[in-house]
Amino acid sequence: CGTCTLVCPQGVKVAELNHHARTAMKEQEGIPLRDKLISHTTLMGQMMTPFAPVANWALEQKPIRVAVEKVIGIHRDAPMPKAVPHTFDHWFKHHTPAPQSGTKGQVIFFHGCAGEYFEVETSIHSVEILEHLGYEVLVPKHGCCGLALQSNGLYDQSRKYVSRLTEQLRSVNRDAPIVTASGSCGGMIKHEAREILGMATPELEDVSTRMWDICEFLLDLHDKGELDEDFQRFDVTIPYHAPCQLKSAGMGMPAIHLMELIPGVKVVESDQPCCGIAGTYGLKKEKYDVAQAVGQPVFDFIKETNPELAACDTETCRWQ
Repeated sequence: CGTCTLVCPQGVKVAELNHHARTAMKEQEGIPLRDKLISHTTLMGQMMTPFAPVANWALEQKPIRVAVEKVIGIHRDAPMPKAVPHTFDHWFKHHTPAPQSGTKGQVIFFHGCAGEYFEVETSIHSVEILEHLGYEVLVPKHGCCGLALQSNGLYDQSRKYVSRLTEQLRSVNRDAPIVTASGSCGGMIKHEAREILGMATPELEDVSTRMWDICEFLLDLHDKGELDEDFQRFDVTIPYHAPCQLKSAGMGMPAIHLMELIPGVKVVESDQPCCGIAGTYGLKKEKYDVAQAVGQPVFDFIKETNPELAACDTETCRWQ
């Protein structure tokens, strides 16, 4: 989760050191097939999307999950994403932009794997908001950021993914902001690629300095008086958990301030360090119990505050 690096008073990058040591151990002992499989999120999405109803049904069947646990090592109760029958790219190619889009310039939208295959609605809503605010949204064809590969010790493959992604995002307007609704993928480009993979290419530097979390981007518009705030009243208390990657980015918690611009909305922050999932960590059979124990205070907080609605900035944390 990176909390140890975040709180170290001497600035020692403890999490990064641990990650390198764990990767060296994996290289000596061999990386398990399970870790290689769960690292390819694009492949998972491509396989599940055409058969979304069947895939979702299969993931809810206890005998199938037990078999998967025994054969592959993914815990039978681990949170899994829900497949949807169409991708974000399919929607984007067929949608009609808002009439005012382009009046304020262009932005590039970086959807990430989850935003392309699993949380398609989040990506769609992000584009609709940006177009409503007057931006022409550019979505160059792009793939995975390599975060899951990096998390599982597959550094060389992950570097190739980062290099390819940065070239893809730079294939359109090289002066436009890059906005993402995937906090994890944005964090990979802004932090892990440099601090863990040791990458320092001009392409990565360019993309990372133009990368905005969508809540960060919208709150910046508010600060400049450029955000349309003609909101309807919505009386609700929303429990909010700030993911580890958001904290490591050092941007504060823009989602809280953004949501509370809506009349009637009260946001309560969890004040907990981690939900326990840590990307793919909490999916693993041998780590599941630890992940659940770490996340239990967050689960209890949500149940006590509002069990019907909660907010979080990253996909795997929301699934957890």
